[in-house]
Amino acid sequence: MKRLRRILGNTAAIIALLLCLAFVGEWLRSYYVWDDVAYGFRAAGGVRSVQIMLDDGAVQWWWLKWSDPLPVQTGFFYVKRKAQPVEDHTFKWRDDGIHRLNFGGKVGLLTGKVGRAPLWSIVAVFALWPLIWALRNHNEIRPQRHIRSGHCRSCGYDLRATPARCPECGTVCGAVE
Repeated sequence: MKRLRRILGNTAAIIALLLCLAFVGEWLRSYYVWDDVAYGFRAAGGVRSVQIMLDDGAVQWWWLKWSDPLPVQTGFFYVKRKAQPVEDHTFKWRDDGIHRLNFGGKVGLLTGKVGRAPLWSIVAVFALWPLIWALRNHNEIRPQRHIRSGHCRSCGYDLRATPARCPECGTVCGAVE
């Protein structure tokens, strides 16, 4: 069970570290390029849209619902533009309320939720698990290395000459393999 926990923990730490590095790259890229990724799909009563924008060191996400008469694109789309300064890099979450929109004489409603966070916070979240995993396993792995290599568990003294007791600190160690 410990082996499985170690394998799963190592895998999760590697994935989190890779995501952390990917978001560091996106964070740096966001100062030069504005990435806008969205997916729209038909649902009861209209079109729903999920949109993520990376721009000027911030990420914004929108969950929107468009009423039926509005001509909204469905499916996946990606837009890349030159980066524009964002006025605010703070954490925000708001209910966007109801907006009446007019498209070519057709009136429709737009409702949704909007959120924003600085990209450094996402990098910090993904860096947290590998850091915790490394610190936690460092204390477990070190004593095992000393036992396997024939060293004292307490002080690390080489026990090849005296395998029963450590001459440095006096700890009873037992036989060394």
